[in-house]
Amino acid sequence: MNEELSTAKFAKMVSDQLSIGINIPEVQIHNLSMDTGKATLLTTQLVFATTLGTASFLLFCFLRTRWSTMFAPRSRLVGLAPEPLPRSFFGWIVPLLKMSESEVLDRVGLDAAVILSFFGMSYKLFAFCSLFGLVVLSPIKFTGYIYGNHSKNPQGDTPVGIPEHDTSEPLESYGILLSYVIFTWVFSLATFFFTFYNYREFSIMRHNYYRKWKHTISARTVMVTVLPKSLQTELKLAEFYGSLGLGSVQSVVVYKNVRKLRHTLEKRTYYLRMLERAYQEYLGNPCDYPGYDPDEALKEFEQNRKILVLSNIPKRRPTIRTGCLGLFGKKVDKIEYYTDKFNHYDKLVEQGRRGKYMPTSVGFVTFENVISAQQAAQLLIYDEPFQCKTTIAPEPWNVYDTGITLSFAKEKRLFKVFPWLAYLAKKNKILKWIIQSTFAPLALTVLNNLLPPKLMLYFSSLQGFHTRSTVELSTFAKYSAPLFINLVVLQGIGLFPVHLLQLSEISFALFMRIFYARTPREYAEASAPPFLDYGQELPPVILIFVIVLVYSSITPIILPLGAIYFFLGYLTYKYLLLHVYFHPYETSGLVWPKIFHRIIIGLYIYQLMMIGYLSLRNRYDMAFSLFPLLVVTTLYWYYVNEAYARMVAFIPLKTLREEGRIVDDDSSFAPSTSNSPNPSNNESSQITSPNVDKGKINSLSDMEIYRAAPDLYTDYSQPPMTLYDGVLNTGMRNYDAPALVGILPWLWLPVKRDKPNE
Repeated sequence: MNEELSTAKFAKMVSDQLSIGINIPEVQIHNLSMDTGKATLLTTQLVFATTLGTASFLLFCFLRTRWSTMFAPRSRLVGLAPEPLPRSFFGWIVPLLKMSESEVLDRVGLDAAVILSFFGMSYKLFAFCSLFGLVVLSPIKFTGYIYGNHSKNPQGDTPVGIPEHDTSEPLESYGILLSYVIFTWVFSLATFFFTFYNYREFSIMRHNYYRKWKHTISARTVMVTVLPKSLQTELKLAEFYGSLGLGSVQSVVVYKNVRKLRHTLEKRTYYLRMLERAYQEYLGNPCDYPGYDPDEALKEFEQNRKILVLSNIPKRRPTIRTGCLGLFGKKVDKIEYYTDKFNHYDKLVEQGRRGKYMPTSVGFVTFENVISAQQAAQLLIYDEPFQCKTTIAPEPWNVYDTGITLSFAKEKRLFKVFPWLAYLAKKNKILKWIIQSTFAPLALTVLNNLLPPKLMLYFSSLQGFHTRSTVELSTFAKYSAPLFINLVVLQGIGLFPVHLLQLSEISFALFMRIFYARTPREYAEASAPPFLDYGQELPPVILIFVIVLVYSSITPIILPLGAIYFFLGYLTYKYLLLHVYFHPYETSGLVWPKIFHRIIIGLYIYQLMMIGYLSLRNRYDMAFSLFPLLVVTTLYWYYVNEAYARMVAFIPLKTLREEGRIVDDDSSFAPSTSNSPNPSNNESSQITSPNVDKGKINSLSDMEIYRAAPDLYTDYSQPPMTLYDGVLNTGMRNYDAPALVGILPWLWLPVKRDKPNE
């Protein structure tokens, strides 16, 4: 009988941990908390997530053996394709897990390697903590629970602020509460150890990465923001940095406000796409006419801006009405109409690239060696506050052109709406900085404080409660432990395997190829590897990390769930980053310091929550014993920042010197590439802009271009335009605006049907 009671008691304790999370006795509003169904709901969640995850994983293993290219689109990348995995059902898992860090770094860059190291660190941390949580903490909780008024709390039977409740609800004993204190220290110290080790490894990895790419233009360039008016020309900026004794300046770019040119470029791209559609409508794609030669036709178009050689094809040429929506007006030849439109905007873009534009307050200075750039980024450059802020420049494709010109234009729009702000800004520079820095955070704060509570209240109103008070109080449940624990279960066990199936990416690609794509460009864009936005992928993962950490002491069952979540995440993202997603630019791993910062904040939340929890239990002595942990966390944060913040932001000169004396290479210092015969108006810039044949995009470096073996509908002769509308994703070795120096797309005629291969 006693054994049966003990078993029932243990089962109730485990179900409470799983479904409630924090065992704080509280007033039971039975129609609100649904106590009797919590264990059943969690069991249902586990069964559902396991079934969904297992089915998705097995389906992925089956599908990748049948359509390997569809589930590994990076295999089409010339020069950047990963090593192929075995095509057996489960044979891909072990080789993927065994792939070394250096291979990951070479194939997908430092950003992806850092994200994978975060997943690896996290599952090792929570697996380590799970040993203590399940082997030590859970048995203590099981043997230490007593009931109601027999609690060993010497300061009272009922915690302060918590009314007396049903005596069947368990209260933690002194031993359980003491174990919370001990393991809060243990788990915090374990987090210190694992994050410190990961930070150290990241520092070494980043230095090795920089040594490998030290001759690239981004390694030798600094970005200068808040340029004073006196330095907003290339000549003045080059003379200024050249006079600082930092080393020879190779080239200088002051970013221009090219919004009008960008709009013209978008028009050019639109009519180019419509012209390609017109040729597809006329010739078909693929074209099966025996005398069709796309190379000869393109050569004629480049010379004469028309293609007369195709006029002999015995097919009816498409027509269009020039009036509203193409439904009214004069009916004209569609190919000639869009050819004239494209030629018109192409000439406007060509003229616009020769024009002069208003400079922004952002400039880029490229030195002849990396040491000069590293020194410039670490020194105080200008004698006025907030001006000439110098940092290591991002890669050219990583420069957000719209953001730079937007910062130039947003003041005008703001002052147009609020003229009195312009008056204040002119009177005082400090007020101007406050205006520039306050409005966006203020708007975000208003949105954050209004939208989520309203959504939670709306969801509560749909739950079928019968009184207004229960609807109001039920919003607490939306922020409670059951939601978070179920979130870990669902996203880890259930959704990571679903992520492997790439449902949204493959569905979108198939939809585009079947229902939308007609021209070779559209087919190539539909087949391009999807882009991974780290800013969207990482925040939910970091949130799960913080949730597992916060509930680790009082709900130790969440620790193995967290370990499973991050292990499955490691496996999933390692496959996706190596074989699916393509990130066209690098930040050199700067995402890790941001992750570390948020982990420290999570530690503070964890420790403060435990202090509050113990205080509610009237164990002020135990709560006080955790205050030193807050101090230790602060000291640890300070120590790591002092030790590694500058180490990862910059490369030690000793490290660069050990590579040998840096010699000024000639062509290896990357001249700019542009297909415009007239580069931007940049008199003092030493970067040249050789012409590129518009019909031979593939003559550029294979490492920069998405290319694949030709298929029935496209020959992949041009890369996509996903980063900047109207400019191809290649050839950016210059920090000028892409609208000024980027390689422009050119006419892409339908491919010729290869009859022997049919």
